Amino acid sequence: SALAALLASTEAPKGAPAKASDKVKAIHVLEGKQASIRAAFGKLREDTEATSQIRKETLDRAYELSRTESGCLVIRLLLASQGTCTWEELQASPPTDMTADQIFPGETYYTPAVGADSVSMQIVCLEVPQRLDGTSVYELRLRERYHCSAVALETAGGALDVRVQRLSAGARLWVGFEFNTNQRVAMASIKEFLGSSPETLPVRQLALGSYLVDERPQWLGRNLMQNKIRNDYEVSVLGIYPAKTASLNDIVWFPKPDQLLNSGDRLLVLHNDVPRLTDGPGDSKDTAEHTEFVRSLIRALCGSETTSAGKLSRIVELAKDRHGCHVVQEALRSAPPQLKTQVVNGLFEKSEVLLHDVIKSQHGIHVVRECLLQAFNLSFEPVAVCQQVAENLLRIVEREAGVTTEGGGSAAPLRGPLPASLLGASGALLDKKKFSYRLVLWLIEYFSSQAPDRIEALLGRFADNTEQLIGDNNGSILLSSVLEFGVAQREQVFAVILGRIDTNPIPKHWYPSFLIDKLIIDRNILDSLCDGKPRLLQAMLRGDNLQRIQAHRSGSYTARRVYEDLANDEERAVLLR
Repeated sequence: SALAALLASTEAPKGAPAKASDKVKAIHVLEGKQASIRAAFGKLREDTEATSQIRKETLDRAYELSRTESGCLVIRLLLASQGTCTWEELQASPPTDMTADQIFPGETYYTPAVGADSVSMQIVCLEVPQRLDGTSVYELRLRERYHCSAVALETAGGALDVRVQRLSAGARLWVGFEFNTNQRVAMASIKEFLGSSPETLPVRQLALGSYLVDERPQWLGRNLMQNKIRNDYEVSVLGIYPAKTASLNDIVWFPKPDQLLNSGDRLLVLHNDVPRLTDGPGDSKDTAEHTEFVRSLIRALCGSETTSAGKLSRIVELAKDRHGCHVVQEALRSAPPQLKTQVVNGLFEKSEVLLHDVIKSQHGIHVVRECLLQAFNLSFEPVAVCQQVAENLLRIVEREAGVTTEGGGSAAPLRGPLPASLLGASGALLDKKKFSYRLVLWLIEYFSSQAPDRIEALLGRFADNTEQLIGDNNGSILLSSVLEFGVAQREQVFAVILGRIDTNPIPKHWYPSFLIDKLIIDRNILDSLCDGKPRLLQAMLRGDNLQRIQAHRSGSYTARRVYEDLANDEERAVLLR
């Protein structure tokens, strides 16, 4: 009824708009009762006439709805995969508040006589802080930074999402720590995630189901990524139970994508995911109907809009709209792989439009990030599209930075300063009023893990122009990424930072302080440089550098960090003098 009222209210004639209170109420209903609404759509199958009418109205006005505050919530809900459920369906125990010393990270239970179907694991609840709102699980690096993996996200309204992709402030993230995680390390990870050390945390015991991989002979001898278990079956593998399992130590918890599957192995998954593996991708009636509806929805969103200025791409217009951008991101996250490719093809059809209307848009840049994340996860079909997406974005950045490409590989960068299209001109890629500088950072991180040689020319171009970049806010942020990922360029950037420490007088905005902080926080970077720490301390102590830096508004924080986090006791005595 909330959906029907919403659809009706948006058709109100001019002069009789929907009441603001009704609109707010509808938004609260949609945010807090997503699971109920999703279930209601399932029940509508019994009334084919009502189903047809609501879906027709939604499809006919999908573009219009996507650009409104409440309408975009409806479209996102319809696009989202059917990944919500209840704790009862997951066969999880009620939550119990435990003190930190009672929680044993990675605690699992196993009855050998029963086998794989007797395995359960402990999951811990972490409330998502405001600073992590909108952060993707990939960006968060849960496994690397916090030694845990996401199991489910419980929203403030009670909806439970077991296909966790992006966090929202105030939601409850349920995680499982890696088996045998040191408790001290786990508690430190919890503190870093939350920003504090709570006295107690909610804990549940989660029973797991199992699936014999021999049921899918084509899986044998191939890894999880090659078998596309997450993409095609929408199932997260929480563990692998080998055929010869004798104890918990034999179970592979939270396996990596390159984990091979062998005969006799059993996948440990959520109980309600076992039927997905049994039925196979696209076999169930629910999945087929949902996919067909999403296909029609994507087709409607990827069409063109005729205006006085000519034909406009709907998907591009949505990407740069403050509400529509969320719809496009949801489509990239939740649609089947081939439909994701249709969305990205619409966005990337014209490189100039992509650059000026999407990449340089404060809303569109978030869509670009999702494109790159899906490419990293090999979520487009055919898979070759994933590399094409990253390559097309990189070529745009190379062009703006003055780097030419030949035959798909990087040629030698141009000599001289960076062009104004990258830095200096209004609307440049690194313009402080734009958000497009983030794309450069994401691409450096992406290719550093996928094809490091591909960005050597670009990193060299930035390092050669450190003097130009270090005087700009976004330029200095870019240099911090060069320091982190450009091993061959670190010394060149470091030398310029040391020279800037002698600046007198120090300008109001002194960006080397940010880079010095980076070197101290990421000590592995400073330690990789020849005599990095002694040279940095020497530059700080040269002449009256330390006094001037300490008197500067941002430099004072840098001076304190040098004293507290970099220097040893003997060096602190010298700094005090």
